[in-house]
Amino acid sequence: MDELSWSGVMAAAGSLIAPTYADANFLTATEYRDALQIVLSDDGLSEQARMQYGGMLLFGYRFGLRFGEALRLEYRDVQHDSGEVILWVRNTAHGDTKTSSSVRVVYLLERLDDVEKHLVERLVGAAGAVWTEAASVPLMSETAGARLLIDRHLTARYLNTLLRSLTGDETLRFHHLRHGWVTRMVGRVEAVELPGFGDEKISEEGWGEFVGADALYPLRSVMVATGHADEHTTLASYAHCIDQVAHAHLRGSSPALSDFALAYSLQIAYATVRRRRARGPLSGRKVSFMPHGVETRKRVPRAPTTLSGSAFPRERIRLEEVDLLLRQVRYTGRDIRSVASRLFLNQDRAEALHSKAVRIEIESGYAGYDLISMDSDLILRSRAPKLKRAQLFHSETLRLQGLLVELEARRASLSEESSNLWLQGLGTWAKSVNVDLALCVVSDTRELQGFYPVTADTLEKRHNVPKECSCPNAENTALNSSAKPSRYLA
Repeated sequence: MDELSWSGVMAAAGSLIAPTYADANFLTATEYRDALQIVLSDDGLSEQARMQYGGMLLFGYRFGLRFGEALRLEYRDVQHDSGEVILWVRNTAHGDTKTSSSVRVVYLLERLDDVEKHLVERLVGAAGAVWTEAASVPLMSETAGARLLIDRHLTARYLNTLLRSLTGDETLRFHHLRHGWVTRMVGRVEAVELPGFGDEKISEEGWGEFVGADALYPLRSVMVATGHADEHTTLASYAHCIDQVAHAHLRGSSPALSDFALAYSLQIAYATVRRRRARGPLSGRKVSFMPHGVETRKRVPRAPTTLSGSAFPRERIRLEEVDLLLRQVRYTGRDIRSVASRLFLNQDRAEALHSKAVRIEIESGYAGYDLISMDSDLILRSRAPKLKRAQLFHSETLRLQGLLVELEARRASLSEESSNLWLQGLGTWAKSVNVDLALCVVSDTRELQGFYPVTADTLEKRHNVPKECSCPNAENTALNSSAKPSRYLA
C-alpha cells in the first residue's frame, strides 16, 4: 500500500493548506570547519562527547544524514578504508527511518581532511573494540560498549546552539547541514562553482561509484542518496543553487543581443549602449550596496557547554566500563592506557583501576581477568600459574554486564555514608574470600559485620549476626537477596 498523500486528504476534506516555501539555508565549508574545531577543542566536554558531537557534524555535512540517522549509526553500518567511507542507513533497534526511501547506502563523495579522518577512525575504533562481544554497537553509545544512545535532546541543543552562535543566524539548525550537502552535489552534477564551497574537493573514486561515467540520471542518484522518494522534493526544497544553475545554462546558450536590440529593450539611446560597451561588459558587474564606514560587530564563536551537563568530563568510570576495560586488556594484550584511550576513558583513572584489580587478584587468588599473566612485573607474572582462572562464556559476560548496570544505578542512589560502608563491605570480601574453599574466611565478628552493606539479609536471618556496625539503610543497599548466599566461616 502506497503512503498517504496528506495534501490530497486535506483537499478532499475541504481544508486549504497554506503554501510553504523552501527552508533555504545551509552552512558553508568554512563555517562547518569552524564548528568542528570548536567541538573538538571544547574542554567542557568529555573526550567521548567531543568525538561523538564532532561525528554528528561530520555525518550531517559530508553525507547529508538526518539527525536521527546519524545518531543511530552502528559499527556494522560503516565501511571505511584509506579515506573512503560508505554508510548504510537502515532501521535499527533504536528507531526506524523516516520513510522506506530513507533506507539507502551513502558514499563519501568529498575528500576528508586529516582532522576528519582521525575523527572517523576514533569513532569506529571505539565501537570496534567491543564488536566481538555484541552484534549491535552504536557509534553514539552513552558509555563504552553500551547499547543506550547519548541524550538526543541535549545533543541537538548543543549542536543547534553552536551553529547559531557561530553564524549569527537564529534559524539555523542541524538539518541545514543536509541542505548544504544536496546543494553541493547538485552543483557538482551541473558543473557549477558555488560560493562558500570552493575548498571542497570531490573524491573521484566515490563520485564514479556514486554516479558512474555513463549515468543517464545523475540527479536521481542525488535523490536516492538523500533518501527522498522523488526528485521534486530534492530540487525544490534542498538544492539552493537552482538560480545559479539556470544562470549558467542561459548564459551559455542564449544569443548575444545587438546594440540596437539592447537599446530598444532598455529604452535608452543607441549611443549610450555603445559608450557603455566601450567602457566594459554590461553584465556580470558586482555592485556593492553596502556603504562605506558602516560599523559591524564581530561575533565571537563560543562552545555552549553549559547546556549539556551530562557531557562534561567524567572522572569516575562506571562499573560496566571497568568490566569492559579489564576484559579488553585481557583479550588484546595491549597497554592499559592505549585501551582506555580507545574507549574514551580517563587514562590515569584506568591505570589506577588496573593496579587495584591486579592487587585484588593477588589477595584473592582468583584471576578473574587474568591480568597478572600480562603484567610487566616479572615477580607478579611468576605467581600467575598458581592462581585460579575464570572460565568466561559469552552468556555469562552478558549476564554480568546487566548486573553491573543495575548495581551502578543502585550505587548512584546511595548517600555518601552508605556508599562508603558499601565499599568497605566489598573491601572485606576481597580480603577474606578463599577461592579454593569457595567461601569467605573472616577472623572476628567485626570483620563479619563488614559484609552487612552487601549481604545484609543473609547475615541477619541465616547467621544471626548482630547489626551494630551495619549501614543505617542496609535493606535498600543490599544486593539481590534471592541469589544463592555464600558460605561463611568465623
